[in-house]
This record gives sequence, C-alpha cells and structure tokens, in this order.
Amino acid sequence: MPGVYCWQRGGGAVRKSVEIKGRRLEYELTRKKVKNINMRIRPDGSVAVSAPPGEPLQHIEDFVASKAALILSAIAALEEQRKVRWPGAQEGERLCLLGQTLTLSLEQGAPNRAEQRGIGLALILRDTENPALRQRTLDAFLRESCARAAAEVCRKLYPAFSPMGVPFPALRTRRMKSCWGSCMPREKTITFNTALVLTPPECLEYVAAHELCHFLHLNHSADFYHSLSHCMPDWAERKKTLSNFAGLVR
Repeated sequence: MPGVYCWQRGGGAVRKSVEIKGRRLEYELTRKKVKNINMRIRPDGSVAVSAPPGEPLQHIEDFVASKAALILSAIAALEEQRKVRWPGAQEGERLCLLGQTLTLSLEQGAPNRAEQRGIGLALILRDTENPALRQRTLDAFLRESCARAAAEVCRKLYPAFSPMGVPFPALRTRRMKSCWGSCMPREKTITFNTALVLTPPECLEYVAAHELCHFLHLNHSADFYHSLSHCMPDWAERKKTLSNFAGLVR
C-alpha cells in the first residue's frame, strides 16, 4: 500500500500526498459536483484533482497512483522548460539563434555592436567590463535579428492570405512575459516576442501563421483552426515544440 499523507488548505481544497515506489506525489484534492475524477497539471507543476463528493478516497488515491508516470513525465518536462532562459552576455555563453548554436565572445572596439561570425557571435564594445552595456548590446542584436526573421517569415506566408483581403501587417518586436505574439487587426499590426529568435525557425513560422489567421478570425473558433490548418498543416507539432521554450516567457 502506498503511504498517504494529507493536510488542509483554505478554500475547501485538501493537499494530499501519495508515496509510490519511494517517491512522494503531492496533489490538491477538491470535492465538487463533477461526474468523474479529473486531474490537471498546472504550469507551475502542481497537480490538481477534482472528484465527486461521494467518491471513496481509495478510488481517488488509486486514480492518482495510476497516473504516476504521466505526472512525473509532465513535471520533468516543466522542469526542463524552466532551464531555458534569456542568455547572459558573458564570454563563452552559448545561445541558440533560430536553431543555430552560437558561442559568445567579447572584443574591445567601437561602436558598440554584435557581429555573427559563423558559429560565433562577437560583442564589440567600448567597455567589455560593463555588464549592462554587454547585455544591452546583445539584446539589441536579438531584437534586430527577430525583426528581420519575422519580416522574412511574414513575406513567405503572406501569399496564402493576400487573396482573402488580409493586408500585409506592420511588424513589431518586443520582450513579452505572457505570450509569443499578439495582433491588432484594426491597426494592421502584429507584435512578435523577441524571445522567438531563441527558438527553432518553425516556431516563429507557427506564431506568424497564428497571428495572420487572426486577421480572418478574431477568436479561436473552429473556423480559425480550419484556416490555420489550411496554411500550416503541422501547426500542432510546431506549437508543441514551442512549448519547450516556455521558460523564455515567464
């Protein structure tokens, strides 16, 4: 029998823990009017379980235990996502630029700028010992790189949208903490998260297609996904790949 631990939490939820194969799985149990036992894993890795008021506790514990492999796999994936971070401007730092791994180097010089040289990225700076200057220079390079890549991708995708009356949008880039992209169809504008430049090219292409489809459908209706599937049949795979970089937008 797995070891079971529990303690009360405010709001009617109970925190419980089931020990399986030497590892303790914690979850939050809420009793409410649902037909079946349900489970979800939140973005922070916590596990929430809801069950009918009369459901025997042993059934709930057995249910959680049966999902142990799924829970552990999901938590491991979230932990990997958290390791993905915005690159620092340090000598020898490695970063992936649209799928290409680059190694950072620092050089004395002027004006302040970044130069990509094969598999290297040189930050040429008046003061290589100034951390803020290093980071600003790197961030500017990433922002400009994202802007160029986004423009190229939108030009590539646009012929599929032009016949439907979609105007070619004005493009912007900026760091965002809650989303990969946004659009304002009335203003004919799409904004890309600069962090997309740190993901594989297919991720940037997916976000561009997603936002262009919003010029046709403002919500995420069946028609929206029909349009997205028409212009990008493998969008779901691309979205899954992008989820591995969620640490960049937290």
